[in-house]
Amino acid sequence: MENIDIAIIGTGPAGLVALKNLREQGFNAVAFERRESVGGLWAYSDNTDYTAALDDTTVNVSKFVSGFSDFPMPKDYPPFPSRGQMELYFEAYATHFDLHKYKKKDLDAKRVMIIGIGNTGCDIAMSLCKHASKTYLAYRRGRFVVSRYENNGVPTDSQIPWPVLRLKYLMDCYLPTLSKWATDKFMTNKMINDFAKHEPDDSKISRRQRLRNAEKRIRGEWRLIPCPSMAHRNPAVQEDIFPAFHSKDIIPKQGFVDVTGEDTVLLADGTTVEVDVVIFATGYRHDFSIMPELEMNGIAGMGLRTAKTTEKEQNLEDKQQEPSLLRLYQMIFPPKRANSIAFLSWLAPQEAVWCVSELASMAVAQAWVVDFALKQKHNLPTPYQPSSILPTEKEMEAEVDSYHTWWRKEWKTDHSIMEGYVRGHSFYHFLHEMAGTGLYSYLDHPLSFKGWWLWWNDHNLWRWLARGPLNSYSWRLFETNPDDIPGCGRKAWAGARTAVQETYEELERFRDTKAKSE
Repeated sequence: MENIDIAIIGTGPAGLVALKNLREQGFNAVAFERRESVGGLWAYSDNTDYTAALDDTTVNVSKFVSGFSDFPMPKDYPPFPSRGQMELYFEAYATHFDLHKYKKKDLDAKRVMIIGIGNTGCDIAMSLCKHASKTYLAYRRGRFVVSRYENNGVPTDSQIPWPVLRLKYLMDCYLPTLSKWATDKFMTNKMINDFAKHEPDDSKISRRQRLRNAEKRIRGEWRLIPCPSMAHRNPAVQEDIFPAFHSKDIIPKQGFVDVTGEDTVLLADGTTVEVDVVIFATGYRHDFSIMPELEMNGIAGMGLRTAKTTEKEQNLEDKQQEPSLLRLYQMIFPPKRANSIAFLSWLAPQEAVWCVSELASMAVAQAWVVDFALKQKHNLPTPYQPSSILPTEKEMEAEVDSYHTWWRKEWKTDHSIMEGYVRGHSFYHFLHEMAGTGLYSYLDHPLSFKGWWLWWNDHNLWRWLARGPLNSYSWRLFETNPDDIPGCGRKAWAGARTAVQETYEELERFRDTKAKSE
């Protein structure tokens, strides 16, 4: 397949894994990158035309669950690596797999207002409050803001094994109201608990009273609740912002309305604030001008459009304007061009996005291998029954319509739902089947024969997978294609079992260390 050319735009995390997985399957894949370094936002650049994570930025998913499937995170990394460490990790990944073939503004003594309370807004506020004379954080509505850690000092995301996450996906699909209530209740309690740790230390106040005080501040002074549901938007993850709110190093303010003078900002409650610098951390608008013919909408009261016409029709000032959605099967494939075009950064999961992009790139590589094999018909067994074959165009269009209808119904309830937000139950079933990981065969449900076989014959491996942190090494554990038939599974990585074991054991040691230090 070296005569099949594939272009990858960008070498951020998604681009890197796409390049690696497509070349691994024999495609002549080449990446195009305008920056000096790989890693996308995680690679620092002095070029002001580029967006980059701040030096103080820390990842929101722990190293126990965010390493690539065949390239573990360095053992000496902290539980939540820094921006610089992630840049080095992505650079090391590119070097290891030979993929290279292919200022800080002085804000000291300034009054700064950051607009937006997402992860970026919180990180910027934390970074600048050490230097600015005043740091304001303005936001229109609440947000779940939680610590990365549990009370015992262990990363929260490492406490959620694959079976638990799979159960949540199942509930999201079949019991969405109950799942939404339970998840939001859990996140509310966690946020209150995290903030309560930083209530003024007074031995006369009981823990229950500290929790009540924290909840009162969260619902009143800081307006963090009510907020968008976890069913629609990921939380902001930043534990250091809690003491900063208490100490007034960061001052929460009502939503930004307008700049009314040389150094005056009008807020939603009618008050004004004098500031020297305003930083907008309010997200971005997707731009698909590179593919003006890309289809959008086409269902649920929205007429079929292309990216070119949609861009002209958009009114960025109209907050009530219903967003346009790409017509992508499983947030990846344009149905009419599924065998030649794939998007790896449109999808919006709740897990480590670069890991999900890697799984998606595995699925894309396998799907395109099948398409090529069917066209060439060289050395194929009879009958040829690939597991990684895409549905028909008609079936993909129907699934896109179903997703758009669901998404627009949710949007009418809560405008904060992210475009491309994945429905985990069907989405991950599809990706794992297409990628040929075999994971669902062994850990799908309690009645799984292979699951019981694994529990009986290799209990240690079952324990590492069923009770340990979710990590991508498990995607390369099982040999699902011993005969190397195109699109019928994938080869296992020899180091996968060791990586799964070491991650489990490292987390156990980390737990023990934290327990002994308390």
